[in-house]
Amino acid sequence: MKKMPLISVIVPVYKVEKYLRKCIESIIGQKYTNLEIILADDGSPDSSGKICDEYAKRDNRIIVIHKENGGVGSARNAGIDRAAGEYIAFVDGDDHVSELYISRLYEILEESGASLSVCNSLIEKNGRHSVHYPYKMDGIFSSELLIEKILNFEMGCGVVGKLFKRTALNGVRFSEFTIAEDLLFLFRVLERNENVAVCSDCLYYYVMNPSSAINSSFKYSKYESLKVYDIILEAAKGKSYYPRAEARLVRGNFQILMMISRKSFADEYEAICRKIKLHRKNVMLDKNGSLKTRMACALSYLGFGTVKAVFKLLKKK
Repeated sequence: MKKMPLISVIVPVYKVEKYLRKCIESIIGQKYTNLEIILADDGSPDSSGKICDEYAKRDNRIIVIHKENGGVGSARNAGIDRAAGEYIAFVDGDDHVSELYISRLYEILEESGASLSVCNSLIEKNGRHSVHYPYKMDGIFSSELLIEKILNFEMGCGVVGKLFKRTALNGVRFSEFTIAEDLLFLFRVLERNENVAVCSDCLYYYVMNPSSAINSSFKYSKYESLKVYDIILEAAKGKSYYPRAEARLVRGNFQILMMISRKSFADEYEAICRKIKLHRKNVMLDKNGSLKTRMACALSYLGFGTVKAVFKLLKKK
């Protein structure tokens, strides 16, 4: 019987005491048992670190890293550096997974010969579940196609819901950005690998946590993270997904624009407006792009104040 290879599951942990036990239990309960479970406590001020230590005493597959706070990317990097597995998966500390999460991702990865595999996820909010991305893709697909779909919001841009061959990472690590750092990591990995195994099974349960980085109110680090879209757009030159990268950049800038006022962040506001003006015509005329983003581009010709007023009104309805 073929020996099952070691798979490292990396969990960044920060202020998730409310969700952490369910997360860890779901990983411990995997049908695929040859696991190394790395809990990277990113200097969490609540009881999350103690919960990690508690579970490490109960299951010898669990390794706990306690480190100074450096952000989710830093915690994941610490996990990668410590990992001994031939394969690496990620689970966020406020989420949980199906008992088939690892076994199914490993199965399709091995059958396909690809470098990474992807499954779908469910969003869990107020006890209700909905499919995160309603795609129907099962099989082997090119990395270029995956990049295009991820940039176009047709598939998840995070590193969760995926299994990576360790060799597929090829030295890629998470950046210092606090928002979209997983998109940049995934983009760089996909750039270095040709094929991806995809299944439409919903095996990852994404919990809508209002205190998570992506759901928190405006912080300057969110503005800084717009550089991620610049990096991706530059790398996309000459590629089929360039229009999607351009649209993603414009959408990201509009999102930050909606959060800030011209009075409080004058320089940043003007920089965002200049960036949108540079790309808005291409995005607006792209018939394959998001209607919402194209509409924002069209409205911007009437002034960015008009964009903010219209979308705030639509949000209230």
